[in-house]
Amino acid sequence: MLTIVSCSSAKLQISEKKPPTTQIVLFHFSYFNAAWGYQNRGWFVNNHGLVKAYRVTDMNLWHDPAQSGPDSGYISEKDLLADYKLADKVVFEFSHFILSKRIKQIGDAAKGELSTPTRTAYDAGRRKYSAYYFDQNKRMYKEVVLSISGDLSQTNLSSTADTLNGWLGDLDPIYEDSLRAWTP
Repeated sequence: MLTIVSCSSAKLQISEKKPPTTQIVLFHFSYFNAAWGYQNRGWFVNNHGLVKAYRVTDMNLWHDPAQSGPDSGYISEKDLLADYKLADKVVFEFSHFILSKRIKQIGDAAKGELSTPTRTAYDAGRRKYSAYYFDQNKRMYKEVVLSISGDLSQTNLSSTADTLNGWLGDLDPIYEDSLRAWTP
């Protein structure tokens, strides 16, 4: 279980330790909705354990792995880092101990199959939790979808993906608190 600490009530201590991996972007939450105008916001977890939030108002700045043509589901390092650089607000920090444990689970989650998409709403957009791992053969990052909810819902059927999804979902109250305090 994640202990929740609001970013507005605690000063973050940015770790200066060597990160547990050289891969910069590890996990991602995104909310996207174009039903009533372009909305694209969320957060990334980097290799130092920092959870960094973003809001994108220009759709031309965003690179979606699901929209990458013949390599759909993959994203180049350049594009992934360009998306990550849009995250400019630190909202939480995980310890390297916890982060190391979760990094080891990405490979198992990547082996999971996605359930059949189910229509669950209309105009609700898409909430997606995912992880990234580097595919040596393609020389690109594979987006490992853990869950999608909103207009369509899907889950990764791997028990490890379910564990990661729950862990990342525990960040929702912290992220929501950061939205209330956000000053663009």
